[in-house]
Amino acid sequence: MLLYFLLPILCNALLLAACKLPKLAPAGSEFSKTAVRMGILTAGEILVLLLLHALIRGFQITGSHLFPPLPLAITLLLLGAGTAFSGKQNTAVLRKYLQKAACIAGCVFLLEVLVFHITSFTTQKTKEELPLSTAEISDEEAASFNDKGEITITGNCTLTFSDLDWDELHCVRLHADGKDKMYQVSLSMKDNNLTQRFEKTAQTQATGSYDTLQFAMQPYEKIHVLQLQFENIDAPITLHSGTAYAAIPFAFSTGRFLLVLLIALGLTACKQFSVWEIHYQAKNWKHNLAVLMTLFGCLACISAFIVPDQKPTDIHSVDISNVYGKTLEAWTDGHSYMNFDVTPELAELENPYDNSNRDGVSYNWDYAYYNEHYYCYFGCAPVVLIYLPFYAITGKVPTLNFAYCITVAAIIIAIFGLIMTLVRRYDKQPPLLLLLFGLVSAVAGCGAFVGLNYNDRYYLCLLMGMFGLLLALWTGFAAVSVKKSWKRFALLAVSGIGVVITAASRPNLLVYVLLLVPIFLHLLFRKDLRLQNRLISAGCFLLPTLVGAAAIMWYNQIRFDSPLQFGAIYQMTVDNTAANRISLARFPAAFAAYFLHPMELMDDFPFLKDNAVLVPNRMMYLFVERSFGALAMPSVLLGVLSIPLLWKKWKQRDDCRIRRALVLITVIGAVLLAWVDYCMAGITIRYLLDIMVVLSVMSTMLLLQVPAVLKPYSANAAQISQKVIALAMTGTVLAYFCILITSGDGVALYKAHPTIWNVLKDTLVFWR
Repeated sequence: MLLYFLLPILCNALLLAACKLPKLAPAGSEFSKTAVRMGILTAGEILVLLLLHALIRGFQITGSHLFPPLPLAITLLLLGAGTAFSGKQNTAVLRKYLQKAACIAGCVFLLEVLVFHITSFTTQKTKEELPLSTAEISDEEAASFNDKGEITITGNCTLTFSDLDWDELHCVRLHADGKDKMYQVSLSMKDNNLTQRFEKTAQTQATGSYDTLQFAMQPYEKIHVLQLQFENIDAPITLHSGTAYAAIPFAFSTGRFLLVLLIALGLTACKQFSVWEIHYQAKNWKHNLAVLMTLFGCLACISAFIVPDQKPTDIHSVDISNVYGKTLEAWTDGHSYMNFDVTPELAELENPYDNSNRDGVSYNWDYAYYNEHYYCYFGCAPVVLIYLPFYAITGKVPTLNFAYCITVAAIIIAIFGLIMTLVRRYDKQPPLLLLLFGLVSAVAGCGAFVGLNYNDRYYLCLLMGMFGLLLALWTGFAAVSVKKSWKRFALLAVSGIGVVITAASRPNLLVYVLLLVPIFLHLLFRKDLRLQNRLISAGCFLLPTLVGAAAIMWYNQIRFDSPLQFGAIYQMTVDNTAANRISLARFPAAFAAYFLHPMELMDDFPFLKDNAVLVPNRMMYLFVERSFGALAMPSVLLGVLSIPLLWKKWKQRDDCRIRRALVLITVIGAVLLAWVDYCMAGITIRYLLDIMVVLSVMSTMLLLQVPAVLKPYSANAAQISQKVIALAMTGTVLAYFCILITSGDGVALYKAHPTIWNVLKDTLVFWR
């Protein structure tokens, strides 16, 4: 209670003292008026806090602390700032914003207390302890009582609590802990509505370090029996206690308060300071600083995926799942094949690539097997660019997680570089805020964080291929715009290296190198450049490309006796990949799966996830995992829908031919690659990222140009389009975030933050 008196007085006294500063001091007798306003505000704040305290204590189930000091202090300071500086005349825009911020802070605080806890209001404050000692355990080998009367759960089981006869109880809280392994718990009940049959009322997932599980229910009259079902138990869990309440207990969420407050303040600032009307200028240091800060923000997100307690290993202690470390081990031993023994049973098989022939035969999964040796058929670029330098410097082999973090950081930098290069060339002054949204949306949309999250052997070569492609496009487009010849030569050489990295990582992505053809043709036929400069430019790009291509073909030759064979047809996987063929009859299904397949709506947090793909008429074996279509991402869908509008505008200008060519190549290349991936590999998010990497960049560039095209027709339409586009870009980021946190507990995000799902659910889901 004392806090409600001291904190308002302290906060408002500090703000009143700040009014004495020369730059903030009000003119004339305004200070005395400010002091009076601050005094009235302080009294009002104390009164409101006391009323809220009485309301919550009277009609909600509460703990010892109602309002955490941090959100309370923030609210009081914003309320005080809006009042203290409301009389200053020379900062009208800022003054109005502070006044609005004060109203927002008060409203958000009341929203958290009264609206987000609407289910906590009750006239009954009864509660009942769950009698653990009476629990009927379905499987005594899976659960047992310990010395303290608690229940230790080691496997899937059901706990039934009978003869309860509880009245008007609507919430059950369990306190359980254990190791950081994800498990599921569901609550079922028998009440006066269904006395002889259990009805499941709620379910949740948790990890051992998140010790409070909450279930909401709405029984009819009395609860007779409760049943807890524990599933997916991979590590021991100890159930300490359980309590049933008449309503969900009040618990002020600092995270939710700050999230809502920041969103509201940010949106208000955009309107108050006309941020939507600011257009990016390449020579404005403030604008470039905003872009740089956005880049650092995206790079900082990588830290959330750093798996703890992983260390580099010795060259001969590399885990078999680290195919790149095993490749490095083979290279240091002077050969290209893995140091694996081939069992006689495998060597004797007539067709070892037929998975149905390998039953009972020992072999190494997902390595290429050729001439009685195992090889890595994944691209070798990660080994050359990350593993080999790391080993040369430290004498150790890096972890997969380290390699992923480095690669994703490179992808983010390359995406920013490519988009900013394209903006300076084709859309010189887009709305600044929309540009920042677009950069973040493109980073999320390319799917790099999905690969970082899975953190396994499969995504690293794909992500390295993304980096190579983005690097080639970035430096290739930049080379056309520079004036100094030496810069052009250097950029073209780097672009050629990017092409080589792509080929040595994910050859499928080479189709997008065709995007460089229109601008390179434009460069070669520029009359303002001497013929010698044009020929040197071509040589700077072709030399590293050809040298790299020769090295890749040599490496293929010494492994698989063919310069063009990367080893995919020799992989020991679910089927004989050599049997896959490109078929026109499978094109409709490929288009539907890779572009039109929706995401799955869930009835639990986060309410959206990747979707199961059903292909009943698949014609032959098809590898299928959960995925989604490219057009399920709002920014990509909106970008594709904007093409007719922009195309009409571009046809009216002769200097837009390259833009049309680039869009055509991107769309056709994405469709063709989706078809090839479907026929030759199957359906999974990993293959979808082959097309998302370019579609995310293309959609960002298209959407940045929409407001300028609409403005001559209607200024209001242009302003509305900015909001719609920003919303779509935000939707893409949120959709990918949902995918990340529904990927299971074996991914990097959960290894680094085991309780993230529960924390986010408790923060965002307030109605149950």
